[in-house]
Amino acid sequence: PAAASEGAEAPSAVPVEAPSDAPFEAPYAPGPAEPGPARRPRLLVADDNADVRSYLGDLLGREHDVLLAADGRAALDTALAHPVDLVLTDVMMPRLDGFGLVRALRGDPRTTRLPIIMLTARAGEESTVRGLGAGADDYLAKPFSARQLLARVSANLELSRLRERVLSDSRRQADMLTSLSQASLLLSDTLDPPQVLDTARELLVPALADEIRIRLADPRAERPLYAAGESVAPGGVLDRALGDTLLAGTAPEPPATGGTLLSVPLLAHGRTLGALAIARREGAYTMADRQYLQGVAGRLALAYDNAARFRNERHLALTLQRALLPQHLPQVPGLRTASYYEASASGAEIGGDWYDVIALPDGEMGLAIGDVMGHDVDAATVMGRLRSTLRGFALDRASPGVLLGKLDAYLRSLDVDHFATCLYAVYEPRTRRLRYAASGHLPPLLVAGGTTSFLDVCPNAPLGLADEPLVGHETRLPPGAGLLLFTDGLVENSHLPLDDGLAALRRACDGLTPPVLADPQAIIDRALGLLDIPGRVDDDTALLAASAP
Repeated sequence: PAAASEGAEAPSAVPVEAPSDAPFEAPYAPGPAEPGPARRPRLLVADDNADVRSYLGDLLGREHDVLLAADGRAALDTALAHPVDLVLTDVMMPRLDGFGLVRALRGDPRTTRLPIIMLTARAGEESTVRGLGAGADDYLAKPFSARQLLARVSANLELSRLRERVLSDSRRQADMLTSLSQASLLLSDTLDPPQVLDTARELLVPALADEIRIRLADPRAERPLYAAGESVAPGGVLDRALGDTLLAGTAPEPPATGGTLLSVPLLAHGRTLGALAIARREGAYTMADRQYLQGVAGRLALAYDNAARFRNERHLALTLQRALLPQHLPQVPGLRTASYYEASASGAEIGGDWYDVIALPDGEMGLAIGDVMGHDVDAATVMGRLRSTLRGFALDRASPGVLLGKLDAYLRSLDVDHFATCLYAVYEPRTRRLRYAASGHLPPLLVAGGTTSFLDVCPNAPLGLADEPLVGHETRLPPGAGLLLFTDGLVENSHLPLDDGLAALRRACDGLTPPVLADPQAIIDRALGLLDIPGRVDDDTALLAASAP
């Protein structure tokens, strides 16, 4: 063989393309609309025989760019420095033979899939098996014809292109599925319909579009049209696309040459909720882009439908909840009352918190507050029945302890799984006497300036669980004092013990003076400051305040 030259013989006409290091930030990378101009394949020929190198360079250089290397080490350095599409290597070479070169190329992630053809004068099955075992894709024994070599090169280049295309499509499909999975999480992260649409905009602009329009055919929609992004489509084009999509119920077929506009329907549970259209200033959309948009549209439709259902159900639940509470509080001389109710911020369930004010004979006033355990229609039903039954017992002039005992027996007779807490008090404005009893409920707060404190209550069991007679209490309200009845949603905090929540409520109301206490709403306003404390448990909250001038 001819003496091996050091390094590689790289023709100056062969350009070397540097890989891009630009970071990728979009949730989904849109594919190119059309393949770029085809470039000549670049081959690397490694052979220590100068005549063979020259022959192969001339033969292959008619349709390929060819780099030449005189030994295995130079070929390895060239392949790593100048990306090539295929390697043809001799077996017997100085510094690094063909088998070593194949193993080195296969061991580097940059060249692990590079097609390699081994050229050698060693004929026979053993040499072929050894070459293929080292990682070569093909093995060609010398002497070989020009047509045979060109056919092997062409076949291996085509196989490499197909392999890379499959891998690229697989990666793109995996990226798309990952992105759609993330889109599902983001879209389902809110139960507010307008926020769902804003999330769709964040997913699509600017990663896939410059402009987005959504037309909603859903009667639950507050606004039928949502538009965002920079206006790039000619006037009326997106609106016509949305109309056509809604009319057809399916995505229109894109033009054969691609386009810069896509429109797809929003389908959820077999219903067409609307249509989504996107446009961008330049770059035709691909089939992969269309598939991705259809995936986003399907998830958007489901998320919007869930959010709209939740909003409507919550509205109905709150309407029913408030209908079960007194619409107006009776007022009698010597006692003013005010109330507050706030449903849980999460969930569409009906709460079990309630309150009532009952005008009794002889100018007395009955004050009641309770909490049925549970957040469902059954709990609301039990709450409504307890409230109406308590009213009947109160009008019979039963004392607070006796009344709660009857209410406990009534709840047991309903044969339900719910239990409830309740506090009932009777106030006589003429004598300022307050009689009260609690069944598993938190104590009332006596608001009297510097002597603000919780009234004593016996730790009776909740209604439905009591097995002993309920103990009643009696006290007199100081002139100008106030009284606050409340449910546990006001004072429960995931970061603090219940006693700390009660102490915070007492401190909040401690500074109220008699002139301010004349208005019971002032007590409620001061107590509501506890709702802003971090860690508060999200629960229904009911308050009933009374002022005794």
